[in-house]
Amino acid sequence: MTPMDALLERYLPHTGSPLFRDRRLQAELLDTADDLLDLGPDLYTLRQLESAYGLKRNWLAQTVIKLALSKRVLCDLCDPHRFTIVVPLYRSHQKLLSPQAHPDGEACIQRKLDQLQWLFSGAHRHYWQMVLVDERCPNQSGQIAARQIRERSMASRAEVLWIDEQVSRGLAPMILRDQPHRQGAGAVLGMWHAISQWGQDNHIVVVCDPRLDFNLGQIGLLSQPMQAGRLWAVVGSRYRPDSVSLPRHESSETLLVAYLWRRLLPQLNGVLDPFSGIKAYQGTTCMALVEGLSGLGASLDLELLLQAQLSEPESIREVPVAHMGSGGAGSDPLTLLRDVVRLYRRYLPQQPLSEQFAALVDQLDGEKWNRLASTMAGELAQQNLDDLMHRCVYSPQHLAVRMKSRG
Repeated sequence: MTPMDALLERYLPHTGSPLFRDRRLQAELLDTADDLLDLGPDLYTLRQLESAYGLKRNWLAQTVIKLALSKRVLCDLCDPHRFTIVVPLYRSHQKLLSPQAHPDGEACIQRKLDQLQWLFSGAHRHYWQMVLVDERCPNQSGQIAARQIRERSMASRAEVLWIDEQVSRGLAPMILRDQPHRQGAGAVLGMWHAISQWGQDNHIVVVCDPRLDFNLGQIGLLSQPMQAGRLWAVVGSRYRPDSVSLPRHESSETLLVAYLWRRLLPQLNGVLDPFSGIKAYQGTTCMALVEGLSGLGASLDLELLLQAQLSEPESIREVPVAHMGSGGAGSDPLTLLRDVVRLYRRYLPQQPLSEQFAALVDQLDGEKWNRLASTMAGELAQQNLDDLMHRCVYSPQHLAVRMKSRG
């Protein structure tokens, strides 16, 4: 057994996610990643380890390897880069608190700052900043975050923006002046602010959820593909072969939503996990994506990626990460599908089959959607997931009949 294997084999396979958020475990994983790097592996050796432990499905050891890979990538990156990490906040007040202060508390901002400090501790030529954006949270998430930043004396590394304040001062993109209260406003303001404040060259903007499902020590993995090619966006994926994630158990409703939006936006069929909650955008194209948005809402992730793909084909890359989050878009299915129809009609040429799927969505209301999801549940459960994403398995006519069926 090699020293690297001896270090990693002490972790036993584990299949749950609550343990992944444990503060002491996460600190131990960072320390073990440093111990692994102290053994001197290069990127090639770490990639070999990643594949080997992927076969063993030992997600704790896999996470350590991904953290070590991420830190090695940044240490080997010669040109100084700026990393801005954007974290939208809406009803995040409980997760911001400590476990002692609230049963659902995760001290998520403090933990994310610890992860970033660990990552960049060996890569001092790079600069990082966290931008938290309060999306008009009724529970004062922004105020809680600002207080925690002051208490930790982290004002040089983290700041809080409030959407209403930035809009009133004229420090926001035009789309926020028209739609300041829609879903996705925090991510868009954070992206716009990052480029406006610190420029676009050698700048990578990362947008992530406030939850602790993803360790920010891995963002070096998202930056590596951007150094090798002309990419606009990199998605941290839960569904690639070397990803570390919970078993994929999607409801029939989630499968049906994904099937329908992929029929309307087939340019994104190669992206397995567009709603992963962790994405990196190239600074040189970030502002163009923000200024090109046609609207905010449930389909924001899809519109950003669609713009990138249409502007430059093959400009999106997915990388496997350790991510213990679950679920898809996290929004009302009909709201998302109607937004997708709007994107289709704005960006893509009319195609007979796509028009039929768009017309089907236009007919849907709450009752018809529930009936369609219910009557299709058995068929969807039997389908291969890859077929659902890439093939027209069910015609619009078939779905229209099922929508009218009583089961």
